[in-house]
Amino acid sequence: MKDRQQPTAEEINREFTAFRDQFRSVILATSDRDGTPESSYAPCIRSDDGAYYVYLSELARHCANLLANPRASLLFIHDETQGGNPFARQRLSYQAEAREIARDSESWTQAMSRLQDEFGEIVSLLAGLGDFHLFRLQPVRGNYVRGFAKAYEITGEAMDRIRHIDPSNRS
Repeated sequence: MKDRQQPTAEEINREFTAFRDQFRSVILATSDRDGTPESSYAPCIRSDDGAYYVYLSELARHCANLLANPRASLLFIHDETQGGNPFARQRLSYQAEAREIARDSESWTQAMSRLQDEFGEIVSLLAGLGDFHLFRLQPVRGNYVRGFAKAYEITGEAMDRIRHIDPSNRS
């Protein structure tokens, strides 16, 4: 008989998807050309293909960092004020490749329209400012942690495949 303590892959996938889809902002880790790290956050949207879009000002170091070093780590984490053990907070992290989207492209128009739908008129105001850059952050791998010994690897083109990480099988 199956141990009901362990959720099925389908249940984990539903949980992971619901957790991922609740966020309107992301904690970003970027680094400059010399590798100096910077943590920050930005409002974001997620596309159907699993990529995230952020619209960043040149006044923020994370913008310059992504222009110089197009790699980032994205973190989505359960609100610590909601209780639970701080060592076991639910979280999702991705390693991602960043690409600036040209203002004169269809991709820019579509993403900005989605950003405006999500965040309102402020996006129209920011779109007129020349120091802002739109980035597409494409996850290449990820980890989802739902508690102690409950870690999962996220893979797939759309970051939609999930596999339990079994610490007893580590080499």
